[in-house]
Amino acid sequence: MKFAMRMMVATLAGVLPQVARATDDAALLAPLQHLVEAINHAEPKPPVGVFTDDAVVLDDFAPYRWSGTGNADSWYKDLIGQTKQAQSDFLAMKGKLSIGAPKFSRITTDTAYFVVPGLFLFNTDPKTRIRQTSQWIVSERLVRGHWLIAGHAWAITSETPAGK
Repeated sequence: MKFAMRMMVATLAGVLPQVARATDDAALLAPLQHLVEAINHAEPKPPVGVFTDDAVVLDDFAPYRWSGTGNADSWYKDLIGQTKQAQSDFLAMKGKLSIGAPKFSRITTDTAYFVVPGLFLFNTDPKTRIRQTSQWIVSERLVRGHWLIAGHAWAITSETPAGK
């Protein structure tokens, strides 16, 4: 009987962390997925409830680093475009951003770190579609019961013509 009980406890111990991890990953991905949807719809205003006030962003276009109060919103506006012409240019790229499941995640009470694979498909001109892969590194902080992005870096791992 004791052996059976130990086996059941060992089995549950192996299953419960996986169930909790899936729940944690879903909660961690929520603000990032909200950001992905805003980018894919080229929403002109930064998404609400995604970033901490002091989030840091590293990306592959100048000035490459945004930090300080409100600068995550500045990064988003720089990405989508600050003017009607820049927003039109962004839309003309026909960009499609997607992310995969976390490859690694670590949660320590009210802070988290995780890495997800990213894929960005976009046009550089009407005939050329580009496939950019990345590892998206994200740090989050638990704020009033919700995970918010405290920092993220889009780390490009390849950029090739789509279909090659």
